[in-house]
Amino acid sequence: MQKEKINKNKLFDLLDALSPQEHKSFRKWIEYRHSKNRGVVLKLYETCKKKDQRDKEFIWNMLFPDKPINDLRFRKVLTVLTRDIEDFMVSNHVLKKSKFYKYFLIREFKTRGLFHQFILAIERFRNFFPHPSSNLTDQKKRKVDGFDHLTHYLIEEENQEYLIQHNQRNERRREPALNQALTDWIILEKLKLAVVNINLKIAQGQTFQSFLTDEIIEAVEENKATLNPLSCMWYQLYKLLSSSEEDLYYETFESLAKHEDYFCNADLTNFFTVLLNHRSVLAIKHNSQMLYQDVYDLYKWGLERKLLHVNGFLKTRQYKNIITLMLKLDDYKKAQFYLEYLKDELPSTEREDAYFYNQTVLFFEKKEFEQVKSRLQQYEFSNVYFRVSGKFLLFKALYELGERDYLEAQLHALRQFIRTQNSFSTLHSTIYKNTARLFERLVKADSLKKLVNLQEAIQDTPTLIHKTWLQEKVASQVEDYCYSFS
Repeated sequence: MQKEKINKNKLFDLLDALSPQEHKSFRKWIEYRHSKNRGVVLKLYETCKKKDQRDKEFIWNMLFPDKPINDLRFRKVLTVLTRDIEDFMVSNHVLKKSKFYKYFLIREFKTRGLFHQFILAIERFRNFFPHPSSNLTDQKKRKVDGFDHLTHYLIEEENQEYLIQHNQRNERRREPALNQALTDWIILEKLKLAVVNINLKIAQGQTFQSFLTDEIIEAVEENKATLNPLSCMWYQLYKLLSSSEEDLYYETFESLAKHEDYFCNADLTNFFTVLLNHRSVLAIKHNSQMLYQDVYDLYKWGLERKLLHVNGFLKTRQYKNIITLMLKLDDYKKAQFYLEYLKDELPSTEREDAYFYNQTVLFFEKKEFEQVKSRLQQYEFSNVYFRVSGKFLLFKALYELGERDYLEAQLHALRQFIRTQNSFSTLHSTIYKNTARLFERLVKADSLKKLVNLQEAIQDTPTLIHKTWLQEKVASQVEDYCYSFS
């Protein structure tokens, strides 16, 4: 009987990731942690540790000789050891990372009502671990491990919660300094929440009212001189999003660039993202070359500071946005430059698909439709989303080439593919179905009435891609009909 190998298992990946020293420590961890089923877990660990013994039947016989294999019990035993390794890794990290350890210790003091110990622990933490942004003149402080900033933020959050509770219990004995600290913290949180909400509403194309009360706005204006740089920047962004004054954008961007050394990478990325979304939405809405140029200036600034990167890689969506932006500016040279220059910044799993797709888009914008058709017929995308995007790009090229019959056949095949694909979210599935349906209606529109109805359908369909292209093609056909009847 052929052995049933089970190498593709999370447990084995975790075991292989442990160093020899960690293996020794982990064995002691198992002995300490388990009392009732220690023998089974230890035997499982010793067996699975050796790569040549990772066979289901062999492992079962080592654990439970002379008993028939029980899949459910086998999976449960593997799960126990997997959870042990995960807990061991986390515990090991917490004990090694003193800041992490102290953070959880501080939380425990507060949770158990040991407020004296809690306050002392907070003070000790601040003395031994100054905030990474404490030296505002040192640009290198922004490059520290993001965990440092997170730990300080979490501990300050715990402290502020305690201060609020303490303040409520001692209403008559409030100290001015405590009131000021609470005021600053509340203002900062309110400003951040307001900006995030407004930014979301703008991105969704929805109207909004002021998210800040007059009391908060008044408090900000009164405390402007003493507000920390973070609060000042969030307030400036709030004014920008809530106002239609054009100069506010340039003032905000200039202020961010001037004071960037005050902020850690996380804050800088947040500010940059809000500005980028704000300018991009306006540029698309007004189709303004000046606004698109502002967006390009922002992208250049963000790329220089790696603010568009996640875990060291450029997001595929941002790569596409930059190429599309260059095409909006009719700058094919820069589009080709960024296409090549940023390719190696992409995650390796998406790099080839993203590069090929965006290069093909460039050919399409240059009206080299035969080249687009040839490329897309020969290339097989590994990513299912790129595959569908590539199909729609092919449809546009076939339409421009006048190959209606082939286009109809391809559309039918794509609609079948979308219906059978389970990996799409409901939103993506709806967008793809709507777009394919309207493409099909465009191909079959053989009367002015059908074209007018199609115009209305495109306008009334919010979940749709290639909307502008569809509108242009329908408008062009309507114009041809009107001209022929005049």
